[in-house]
Amino acid sequence: MQRLYSMFPDRGPGLGLLLLRVDAALVMLLDPQGGWLAGVGPWPMRVAWGAAVLLACGWLTPLALVLGLLVTIARLPEPAGWAVLLLLLSVLLLGPGAYSLDAHLYGRRVLRRPPREDD
Repeated sequence: MQRLYSMFPDRGPGLGLLLLRVDAALVMLLDPQGGWLAGVGPWPMRVAWGAAVLLACGWLTPLALVLGLLVTIARLPEPAGWAVLLLLLSVLLLGPGAYSLDAHLYGRRVLRRPPREDD
């Protein structure tokens, strides 16, 4: 995960990424009329729900976004399909942020070396 994203921003930008991830997860599950995703088969529905849960938690974010993009591309004839596609692509490019399971599990670590004997 460290190779995909150079940093995991915290504070204001991290909170913004958290809100963006949750918003993308919710929008991925809504149809244009405002109800829950309907009119797709059972497998795309399960994939969309799984991707939304992973995305909201910030765990395996690139995988969740690719799955969400595939489900969204299958729904592109819908009027809001392009907006959802752009939202998911923006989260994919920005990364999960510091307030995610990805940052907790795979984020940057500070390595401290023990003091030398002669110091």
